[in-house]
Amino acid sequence: MHIFLIHLRLDVVFIAKSGGFRNLVNFDYPHRIWNTQIYHGQIDQKEVQFKFDFYVPMHCSESNSTVNCRINDVPLKIEHEFTKLPVNISWAGWEDDLSKMDRYHIEVFKLSPDPYGVLQEMTPLKPVYSADFNHTHDSIYQHTFTPLEDGMFSVLLQAADKANNSKIARRLVLYAPTSNISLTTHDNGRLYISSAEPETGYMWQTTKVGQMAEIIVEWKNHFVNKFISEGKLLNKVKAYPIQFQDIQREGILQSTKFVFPGLDDNEGQRTVDEKPNKHGIVRFEAVISLSDGTNEPQQGWFDISGLAENFTFNETLRDGRTARIWVRAHDVLGNNISDKTEVHFDFSGPLVKNDSIVFSRNYPNGTYIYTSRIEFEAADLESGVHKIGYILMRDDTEKVQHNGFTSASQRNVSMCRVCYYHKILRNGKSI
Repeated sequence: MHIFLIHLRLDVVFIAKSGGFRNLVNFDYPHRIWNTQIYHGQIDQKEVQFKFDFYVPMHCSESNSTVNCRINDVPLKIEHEFTKLPVNISWAGWEDDLSKMDRYHIEVFKLSPDPYGVLQEMTPLKPVYSADFNHTHDSIYQHTFTPLEDGMFSVLLQAADKANNSKIARRLVLYAPTSNISLTTHDNGRLYISSAEPETGYMWQTTKVGQMAEIIVEWKNHFVNKFISEGKLLNKVKAYPIQFQDIQREGILQSTKFVFPGLDDNEGQRTVDEKPNKHGIVRFEAVISLSDGTNEPQQGWFDISGLAENFTFNETLRDGRTARIWVRAHDVLGNNISDKTEVHFDFSGPLVKNDSIVFSRNYPNGTYIYTSRIEFEAADLESGVHKIGYILMRDDTEKVQHNGFTSASQRNVSMCRVCYYHKILRNGKSI
């Protein structure tokens, strides 16, 4: 028997030879050999070959591959990484020089955030979906599956050769057919002009006549995709946890299950890195309209850089002009929603009609026994009169006795003119 090992192959040759001899004995003389006969038989041999393959398969895109990739030869590809439709995957270009390719195995896992918000396969040995495929030479493999629920998923492709060596690639996909963007309505989640006067409900802004107005638009927490945001579905994704390390430590080679470092998802729109977003929103855009129309403009939209939830613009506007601002939010699934706000500009102060001032001493039915009332007409052509400030002084010392503001009560007198009444008191005595 000859044994030799050449290039990870063990050849064992078995040789069998028949033949021998026999001694003839005369029973009259049992202790003496009468004749010896020699027999020459046949010789035969058989060879058994054992092949050893300790090398995992290789993809043509890897640096040490000797095969050139075709256009569609990808280790693993998700056609649409953010989708509302069934998930389409494909792969091609796997090779093995020794034992040759044998099969492919697909596993799909749902990702969940850990206590730190990092996504991972919580049950790395219990896929929510799996499928097997036999290797066919030069084939481009395609497969479609529909997850049973919305979520972020990892798809693992195990490419195995005939010696059961394998290499695993991973890609990520967000499947959320029911996900949408909503608008929050609480105080901390609205679209408004923060540069306008708070007392006017951020509807009016003042500046000096002829000066450029700085207009600040804010919408913090106003647009949100709750499913993506609350599920942390665009956060960083952990590496697939290595499985069966204890078995390999016991001496069983190639026992661990892990995603090969160069074949994890580091390409496309959804990689293992966090995808920047604000409450599930990945893009804001805005448009400014100074016309009288209230319909959403079709042109003139511009992107807001850095996912900021505000922007500032400057305009030189005439008194009484209105600026309307639309903001539109987009998520990774192609959903979008817009909202608008507006601001009016008032560059001139209100006017008081001097000949309308009437002072009434000891006004009946007042708050106190001695109550006086000042009546006057004031008007503002743009924003109207919102509040009245007053100062009460002593004539002899000019010392301020009282000052403050009060809301204006109004009634229509004529177009663009309003009458206002205000009671002024001093120590309960008439003035």
